[in-house]
Amino acid sequence: RMRLSASAVAAASAAWVWVPDNAEVVDGDEYTIARLPDYFDWDLSVLAFTPTGPLGPAVDAVLERARTFGRPELDWEVGLSAPAGLADELSARGGRVKLTLAVLARDLRQGGPGLPPPAADVTIRWATDFETARDGSAVGVTGFGGALPPAGTEAAALAASASIRSSG
Repeated sequence: RMRLSASAVAAASAAWVWVPDNAEVVDGDEYTIARLPDYFDWDLSVLAFTPTGPLGPAVDAVLERARTFGRPELDWEVGLSAPAGLADELSARGGRVKLTLAVLARDLRQGGPGLPPPAADVTIRWATDFETARDGSAVGVTGFGGALPPAGTEAAALAASASIRSSG
């Protein structure tokens, strides 16, 4: 049986972040900030933070850069790989917890666990057309809140679908 270290789970958890092609991404020496399209609930987010020096000045640098976007809020994920004390540092500056995630990990090299059949008629498909992308967004809104993207995002969905590898 394979044992997963906390650091391996933290690295894998941090590596899965998806950013749409039409987002503005700023990579600093110690951080990555993404300005997501207006239809995202969390439109300005710190995606990565890896300070090499004292925490306070490193947080100051991120906040200074984030202010140049002119957005009223900055979402900052304090994930498993976050530096010690980051949550307290952000709280001391008026930050508040918006969402807490649990990360579960399992070695899937021998296959996944057996799952019971779905309790409802469910179809799983790649989001390669606007209707499917909109259905996926509706699931996200139901689970996490927010609103569906505004009309006119069809072109973005079609462009993104071209980069998805077909399984068939």
